[in-house]
Amino acid sequence: MAKYHNPMEEWLTNFELDVDGEKYKPYDPTVPDQIRAWAEAQGYAVTGEARDMFGTGWWKYAPDVAEKLLVKNGFKKGSDGKWMTADGKLWTIDLQSIPDENDAFRMANAAKDQWSKFGINVNFQSLERSVFDQNVAVGQFQIYTPWYSWSLASGDAWPQIQSLRTDRYAPVGSDVRTTGGNGMRIKDTEIDKFIAEMEKVSPDSEENFALVTEFLKYWVEKAYFVTQIGFKKFVTWDQQYWTGFPTSEDPKYMPLYWFHGGKFTFEVIKPAGK
Repeated sequence: MAKYHNPMEEWLTNFELDVDGEKYKPYDPTVPDQIRAWAEAQGYAVTGEARDMFGTGWWKYAPDVAEKLLVKNGFKKGSDGKWMTADGKLWTIDLQSIPDENDAFRMANAAKDQWSKFGINVNFQSLERSVFDQNVAVGQFQIYTPWYSWSLASGDAWPQIQSLRTDRYAPVGSDVRTTGGNGMRIKDTEIDKFIAEMEKVSPDSEENFALVTEFLKYWVEKAYFVTQIGFKKFVTWDQQYWTGFPTSEDPKYMPLYWFHGGKFTFEVIKPAGK
């Protein structure tokens, strides 16, 4: 948040879309305050700043604006409330997800529910991991829900985006696992420029953070994908038998024990002597 969310808040708040000749601001900076108000209404005591507790703002839920965009692009809603494409066919979205990635699967179900409520026919496919990975690798999908992030904990983004270089682009049908490419199959020379500039500076430099910021702005404008959730797992420890786990005051080691990096924490904890 310190590197990106907070410095970009003003830009996000002022970011506009052209909706049928009118300007529309899709970002809602009040979302953390709304979450706080909801929690307090449930009887929870919330201390501190809402933004520090619940994160940055989010995109507005605006089906009326979505309807204007669809109509502008030739879509029509039938008498049954279902959306039709410009050529009069039922608009169907194919959505693939994997139930073994819990948060990604919840995200897909939420999208299916909202799109269906809005009048879009959704062909939702819950797939085994091997089938899902194969489909993504060869481009056999329309929309899928990955578990991904553009920024490492350090703030660097180059390791996450370098596979988007146009010289690694793989057409649909070819396997991105053999080309080092990206499953989204984006081909954009502007992204090449960001990657090339990042390679010239130190990953932990302010110059790099500034480049990542500009890349994030570009990504928001292009909307190649839309981030749906922030990572919100709480890490708990029982120190009855072992002590020395990382804390927010002493975050030396990887605290997520269900990831491979957690092994470094297990190397330093000490017996509690009980």
